Amino acid sequence: MLKDATGRLKESIELEGSTLIIKELPFLYHLPSADLRVEPQSAVLPGETVTFKCEIKSDSGWTYKWYKDWSPNLVFESKEHTFIITAAESDKGLYWCQGERQNRPISSDISRYVRLDVKVKPKLTRNKEYWLLTGESVTLICELGVSGLVFYWYKDTQASAPVAQTDVSSYSIGPLQLSHGGQYWCRAQRNQTMYQTQYSNGIWVNVTDKPTASVKILSNWTEFFVGENVSLRCEIQGGRDTDWEYSWYKGRLETLLPSSAQEHRFGIGSNYDNDYICKVKHKNGLSLSAKSEPLNIVVSWHASVDLRINGQSWLTEGHSVTLSCQVRGSTVGWRYRWYKILLIPDNDLRQFQTCRDQTPCEEIISDSISGDGSSYTLSSATSKHTGVYVCRAERGEPAFRTGYSDPQLLWVTVSSRPVSLQVSPNRSQHFSEESLSLSCVGLGDSSGWEVVWFSSSVRLSKCPGVEGNSCTLPSLDENKNTGVYWCQDQSGNTSQPVNITVQGGNMILEAPVHPLSEGDPLTLRCIHRNRPLSIRGDIYKDGLPLNQMVDGEMTIHSVMKDHEGRYQCRISLWTMSLETWITIRSENQGSRFLVWIGVGVGLAFIFILLFVLLCWFRKRKGAQVSSALSGQQQQDTNRSSNQGQTQPTDTNQDPSEYAPLQRGTSDVYETIRP
Repeated sequence: MLKDATGRLKESIELEGSTLIIKELPFLYHLPSADLRVEPQSAVLPGETVTFKCEIKSDSGWTYKWYKDWSPNLVFESKEHTFIITAAESDKGLYWCQGERQNRPISSDISRYVRLDVKVKPKLTRNKEYWLLTGESVTLICELGVSGLVFYWYKDTQASAPVAQTDVSSYSIGPLQLSHGGQYWCRAQRNQTMYQTQYSNGIWVNVTDKPTASVKILSNWTEFFVGENVSLRCEIQGGRDTDWEYSWYKGRLETLLPSSAQEHRFGIGSNYDNDYICKVKHKNGLSLSAKSEPLNIVVSWHASVDLRINGQSWLTEGHSVTLSCQVRGSTVGWRYRWYKILLIPDNDLRQFQTCRDQTPCEEIISDSISGDGSSYTLSSATSKHTGVYVCRAERGEPAFRTGYSDPQLLWVTVSSRPVSLQVSPNRSQHFSEESLSLSCVGLGDSSGWEVVWFSSSVRLSKCPGVEGNSCTLPSLDENKNTGVYWCQDQSGNTSQPVNITVQGGNMILEAPVHPLSEGDPLTLRCIHRNRPLSIRGDIYKDGLPLNQMVDGEMTIHSVMKDHEGRYQCRISLWTMSLETWITIRSENQGSRFLVWIGVGVGLAFIFILLFVLLCWFRKRKGAQVSSALSGQQQQDTNRSSNQGQTQPTDTNQDPSEYAPLQRGTSDVYETIRP
């Protein structure tokens, strides 16, 4: 029997040559249909029983054959329409059946395909793939596609007892704690049977603390000034920095800033806000976010520096001094720069750097400036270090710079000066609106010397009323003309300086301009603006009354070092002069040293002479007594003769040999006093 393309039966009736002639039978046969069913219809676990039933409703005497997938190879054949197997992973696939028999119709139609799914190993997933935070929840899903199972959940190791058992294929954990972190597996089992799957793939659950945001200042300092740059960073505790979106706010109203980076940089303007806040939101679109506490930035309006001299501001050549520069109210992060003010013609200003008040200056770069530069130490000062100094500070990148400090005069005196500055009237205090004359006077030629002055309100400058080596100030001003005056030539050589104080009130103290030496007389006098004659008043020294006034003045006939100090004249609590510092110089230390050297040399000579005589005496000890007596008498006679010859006075003796040592002439100002 054959079947054509339409399923009708045909029968061979003749053969002509090599051609088979097929003739259609006068009647049609419809093949019986085969119906294949499987129990259970869902996926099964390894070891479970699966029953295939192939049913052909028409005719009888069928032999049932089962096939798998697309292979023509017979899987099972039976007179019974039932095929039972114990499921294994290799049994997965498509099954179909067909019946055959001896009589017509000799075969059935092919059954439909039935799929058998054997689930051996589940797939474990979770509903959140990113890092998990404390307080959140997560659901683990054991994907298998088999109903009626019990699911067991394992953590950290498969050999341990399950941490949970569920009747569904999911396991929810939450709210999460750090202890929930670890590796998880699942496996499934048919309820109340021993049929179960293998362990699933492992999956990690990483749990970190819920993030907290905080604002951190990136610089080492926490106080700032208007005009300075500030760098802030939004720190996240919990999660990774790249997992977040950032936003910045300022002020109590939390005004949104345009920055969306983790770091926020800005300059502090005059309209500054003190409080800054950052907020973070997870990039995966979760509602998870954090907000920092406000960071309060301490801001000051103006950064000013103080320049101080640690020690005497007027010192002798060879002594040491340290200048220190400090930002007022701030100590961290600063680098300091030092400058020396120059005395140059106004038409040359363009060639030089300018410092405070457009004053020409040059930056000092020296090994004496160490560390952050806050101190400038001169271990052995020389005359070239005399000058006016300023400093400034800077910090950050780009650098924020403070203003310049107030200028500070440093004076280094030397043993002798070719010229001196004469002041007329010869006193250190003067009334405002008076005139003052200053002249450079020297033992030799004093041409080429000019009067130079320095005050806190006027930069280092030449005296404005210059006539040769003299200067006249016709009307003194207490703010402008109070300062330090000296003579200077084009080579930078200087005279000893003089302090000039201009008083706007009605009382001044007349005191010498230059320092005194021990033994010199000192006369102090109180002068009133409207009373040209001396008036009665009280002289104070270092704030204590002396009560030594006679006819309106006080005289000390021979000053000592103890007389050095601050002096002031008072008539009442409302009428008093400014204080004047009077310097008393001790005798020249070099002269004292020479005297002691002379004394030492003399004593050494006498000792040597006595030693020689002693040796000579011992050598002559063995001589006869008579010879010794005779020699002694002759020696006595000679001594008497010599004594008689030395009685007259030598009129040719140099009198300077007996003159006392001269006091030193070096002027050493211990300090600048107002």
